[in-house]
Amino acid sequence: MKRTFQFVLLAVLAAEALIVGQGPEVKKVLADVRAALGGDANLEAVKSVAVEGRLTRSMGGRSMTNDFEMAFELPDKYVKKDVMAVMGSTTIARTTGFNGDGLIEVVDTPPSMGGAMTMTRMAGSGPPGMPATPETIDAQRQALVAMNKRDFARLTLGMFATSQPVFPLEFAYGGQAEAPHGKAHVIDVKGPDGFVARLFVDTKTNLPLLL
Repeated sequence: MKRTFQFVLLAVLAAEALIVGQGPEVKKVLADVRAALGGDANLEAVKSVAVEGRLTRSMGGRSMTNDFEMAFELPDKYVKKDVMAVMGSTTIARTTGFNGDGLIEVVDTPPSMGGAMTMTRMAGSGPPGMPATPETIDAQRQALVAMNKRDFARLTLGMFATSQPVFPLEFAYGGQAEAPHGKAHVIDVKGPDGFVARLFVDTKTNLPLLL
């Protein structure tokens, strides 16, 4: 199943939210969100999602728009491919993500520039001028996997108001917030390695507004 979105991405994934030690209020809000997104039965029927779109980044006083592709496959696969640069007819793209606990980090270059290559960033892995050790390389890989899982958690949380086993989240009700367009439920979110976020849910439509 593949759909094309521009600027805003909404889709469905399967899984129940992990709610630890929380009262019924946050459970009800998240249940209402999943109902507004199509209901648990429909969400659980979806095992993979593929998305294409365009991403605009602000860089100083200018903006840059690039194409991207994204794919999820439950329970533990995620990849995102960004176009890093376009030079005439040459396109350089970077694919990041994870497969279980394995790192996906690939930069695709055309044959004229040496062909496809796998590149793992090692900045800061050791003192200047010193070669990276197996231990520092492994630590850097683990850090990149963790970063990709945090991105995965933000995307799935913002789109689906749920937690995945590969990056379990805890939810707490934070009250209501006033906005120009009405009121929003506030859900405080915590996860591994100090992950924190705040999800805003429209009190009228029960749809996610902001993460």
